[in-house]
Amino acid sequence: MATPENISHYRLGDQLGAGGMGVVFKAEDTKLDRWVAIKLLNAAALADPERLQRFVQEAKTTSALNHPSITTIHQLGEHEGHHYIVMEYVEGETVRERLRRGPLDLRPLLDLGVQVADGLAAAHAAGVVHRDLKPENLMFRADGNVKILDFGLAKLLQADRGPAALAGTGGANAETVIQPSGALGVMSGSSPTMPGLVMGTVGYMAPEQVRGEAVDARADIFALGAVLYETATAERAFGTGSPIEVMHAILKEWPRPLHVARPDAPVELTRILRKAMAKDPNERYQSAKELAIDLRALRREVESGTASAAYAAPSGVAPAVQWPSGATPAPSWPSGAHAPAVESVASGVHAGTPAASAPRRRAASSPLAVAAWALIVLAFGLVPWFMRHRKAAPAPAAGGTLHITRVTSTGKARWPALSPDGKFVAYAEANAGQTRVMLHQLATGSTVQLVPPMAEGVGGLVFSPDGNWLTYLVVVHSTRAVSVYRVATLGGTPQKLYDDLATPVSFSPDGKQFAFMRLIPPVKCEIYRAAADGSVPPQLLVGQGSAVLLFPQWSPDGQQIAMLSRETNDYIHARFILVPAAGGAPVTVPGTAWTSVNSFVWQPNRNGFYAAGKIETHATAEQVFAVPLDGTTPRQITSDLNDYTSVTTSADGKAITCLRSTTAANFWRLPARGTAAANTAAATQIDFGTARTDTPGLSPDGKSIVYVSDAGRGTHLWVMNVDGSNAHQITSGTGLDLYPEWSPDGRSIAYTAVVADSVRIWVANADGTNPHQMVRGMQCSLATWSPDSKWIAFNGSRDVSETRIWKIAAEGGTPVPMTDVVASFPRWSPDGSRVLCFGFDKPVGGKSIVMTVPVAGGAPTPLPVPLDANELMLAWTPDGKFVTSVVREGGASNLINYPVAGGTPQPVSQFPTGMRIYAFAPLHDGSGFIVSRGVTTEDVVLLQDY
Repeated sequence: MATPENISHYRLGDQLGAGGMGVVFKAEDTKLDRWVAIKLLNAAALADPERLQRFVQEAKTTSALNHPSITTIHQLGEHEGHHYIVMEYVEGETVRERLRRGPLDLRPLLDLGVQVADGLAAAHAAGVVHRDLKPENLMFRADGNVKILDFGLAKLLQADRGPAALAGTGGANAETVIQPSGALGVMSGSSPTMPGLVMGTVGYMAPEQVRGEAVDARADIFALGAVLYETATAERAFGTGSPIEVMHAILKEWPRPLHVARPDAPVELTRILRKAMAKDPNERYQSAKELAIDLRALRREVESGTASAAYAAPSGVAPAVQWPSGATPAPSWPSGAHAPAVESVASGVHAGTPAASAPRRRAASSPLAVAAWALIVLAFGLVPWFMRHRKAAPAPAAGGTLHITRVTSTGKARWPALSPDGKFVAYAEANAGQTRVMLHQLATGSTVQLVPPMAEGVGGLVFSPDGNWLTYLVVVHSTRAVSVYRVATLGGTPQKLYDDLATPVSFSPDGKQFAFMRLIPPVKCEIYRAAADGSVPPQLLVGQGSAVLLFPQWSPDGQQIAMLSRETNDYIHARFILVPAAGGAPVTVPGTAWTSVNSFVWQPNRNGFYAAGKIETHATAEQVFAVPLDGTTPRQITSDLNDYTSVTTSADGKAITCLRSTTAANFWRLPARGTAAANTAAATQIDFGTARTDTPGLSPDGKSIVYVSDAGRGTHLWVMNVDGSNAHQITSGTGLDLYPEWSPDGRSIAYTAVVADSVRIWVANADGTNPHQMVRGMQCSLATWSPDSKWIAFNGSRDVSETRIWKIAAEGGTPVPMTDVVASFPRWSPDGSRVLCFGFDKPVGGKSIVMTVPVAGGAPTPLPVPLDANELMLAWTPDGKFVTSVVREGGASNLINYPVAGGTPQPVSQFPTGMRIYAFAPLHDGSGFIVSRGVTTEDVVLLQDY
């Protein structure tokens, strides 16, 4: 049916928008000489009695409402076969249109929330639920007032149900409508809604709407929470993926922590939004009026300056706005090597290289005893962190009704441990360079401090089988000594048990003994058993053989100790093995070989393990699996874009705790010629994209950056201008492309390529064409060019105990060893005479050091670059006089220049706590750095019904 020029005495003008119910036009009321909005029912719906009835219902229900935040209905009519509603014409811009300029300031954000909540309260009191609240249906007028538009999906509720629990009549027999979260609604040129599975708009529907269940007023409260999150962060609460992905996120996941997406957000706003978007309607605000009261109170605090923020933004620097493409962004790995976490003792040692020795990105402070081990296979250990933190479509879950409950919300949790009875969760919490141990009661939600804050690193928490004791590891920064302590779960004075550990302990079922790993640099690891009360010296259980053995876990029947094993000549795969607790030959568990396993525990029935890791080299982030002993395929439990680590389980196996982490980071330009404070104040953000950007490399002319991104299909190399413009992908394929470095002559880019089970150095033209493998016959990574572009130095090894620095001619040929000692992470000096790297001060049992190796051959020279607080990222300054590194102290992450000839270190930046430096690259003129900065949040979650 053609659209007429006139409807009754209304002269139609411009089309304002379209939705599932009809098309909206601006129109002139020729009788009253005013502008109105007219909605005409879609012609296709005229033959549908149910749609026609809903159209009429919209007018009747909305006309019954009289509130300044709700659009007024003037008339319902029919003219020459056209059914129409005449509404108040609201001039202004929708919230969606306003968000294109970025997030709202706190005051207008809270004004919006209060007005909409008040309007919803009035509608709910009249028995009306909107059911399609979204930024497109909220209009800012010029005077600042907000109008709620389009009750097209509203449902007249039975008055006797009560305002707190208004129940609709929908269900399986009701017509359903699905609308993509990117579609625009009325007054904004939207596309029509689509017939489908659920009534509402994907991205703003409450979980009960997604499931097709009956909805009530609390569904609107959920939607308003999602809208307020979006206005605060300029990013969708549940991502912008496909409708199925977004609906999965609504059912299973939480939005990215507000303090990450909006560092200046008040803590109270985080609480309000979490309550508004609770998955269970019974845990949400039970009325819009309650929500409005809390929003008003917070607005008063913001106006008076008493609202407390979760994180402070750097002085002189506006908080970065992230635009994730999924419910939560996938984290990344920095360009340089990273020391293992102080809070995460064994997290620096993954099973399987690349996973075997990967330094944990979630590390918070200085290196541990396992740092030496990490240096041996550093190049290969870094690879899995890109593979692990790629953003990719998650594998489908294996069924079940998995429930994920967040236990902590600070983003600063470490090493969770679930008590055997499943009632308590212990965890370490890091803040401003101090770490404490907390105990959380799941039933009541109460949390108490077990161990007060200390400057040393704390991690590796494990409950004793009877639940009376909690053991944990303490790392002294200055000596890197690792000791195990225990404290009564009811509190008390901690007791030191043993020194020299490289992993958390694993108790025997009777609680009288535990097993752990010790590390003898550079490559030897041994498994010990010891008395759980510290009364008997540790005894060697398994020594070094042909494989690397990690993470001992005592079986529930006490007969075996499970470990992860990796052959020294296999850099990709790891397997589970079983060793008799009384001593004897190990037996390999049949079945899957793993790319990485960051932690695992026995299932209580002894049929297998619960493990956090990944099987495929191209897999998405590390997930939780149930691993059978019979060699059949592991069953995936979690399936999303987050990383899961540190798994523990209750004695009955009905619950699992783990750490769920996410990282968001972007590139910044940091000046380096002023004071640290001045440099920091002048730092500017370069890119604001939705994908991860990491490991920058500068072109010789200083105009372009090559970097790693997962914006396309897979993790590959991209190039963009130094101002963030013209970003484009230059490599592709089924593998991973990592750690790029531009040749000094500007013609080529060397990088690490991971394909199937190999890690190799490749070189391509600067535009990505003609990619070709440089080295064969050994695993190799982390390429660096000589200043004349004639040679490439790299980490190379045929055996983990023989990791050396090699070089190969740029045109190809036979690799030549540059060191005869264990070394890694080469950086060629600007004058071409030496290579900067990590190594050891003696062949066996040595300490890890920073050193240079002469290109012409000769003994290494130690450099005065400490490793106590430094993250393992190094770069020469262009003049060759300094080595730049990243230091984390007091929770702050900053660059510092160390004079090669000795002398006082020179701080480059003075960033406060809150954001962390993940990677950096010096500008060729010495004026500053390109820095990857962001925030990693880690919270404890509880898995049930898996």
